[in-house]
Amino acid sequence: MTDADRARRCHRPKRTVPAAVCALEHARIDVLWDMGMLIGWARQKCSGGEVVMGVWGPGNFDSDTAADGLGELTDHIIGNIAEQFQDPSDDTALEPDEWGGDMVPAWLEILTGIVEPARVGASFPSVAVLGEWRERYLRVWDETIDELGPDDDFKTQRRAVLSETFDRAIALATTREQDQHI
Repeated sequence: MTDADRARRCHRPKRTVPAAVCALEHARIDVLWDMGMLIGWARQKCSGGEVVMGVWGPGNFDSDTAADGLGELTDHIIGNIAEQFQDPSDDTALEPDEWGGDMVPAWLEILTGIVEPARVGASFPSVAVLGEWRERYLRVWDETIDELGPDDDFKTQRRAVLSETFDRAIALATTREQDQHI
């Protein structure tokens, strides 16, 4: 079970757990607290062997329901991106004038914007996956963009934006992976 799976499992309205598990939950909550991801409910979470969860702050994303919905939304966006890379022998979907060629960087920017504030429940691809996507996407773009006849200024500026989009996502994934190993 991954840390993300464990975190999602924790987002349930109410469950009863043994005292030993309660101590483990406190340790996990303390880590999330130190990362700035949770608010003051952390120490009150376990009481008499019962884990009470639901709402931990006044924000729009400070509840189990919002965290679960955020997980579903980010999983959907990741699935849309991954679908464009599905066939390793056919890069057509990633060409600049194809749906995936336009949507992959747009979806990636949307996903990064959603996940960047370190919201509980949000999913994000690993550094390794993002690196593979970046390499393949930019290779296809470089190999095919001239067929569309763009002017040199647009081509240079667009390539920089695409590279920056992937680099920003990789930087975020790196931070998330480092934070999970605290």
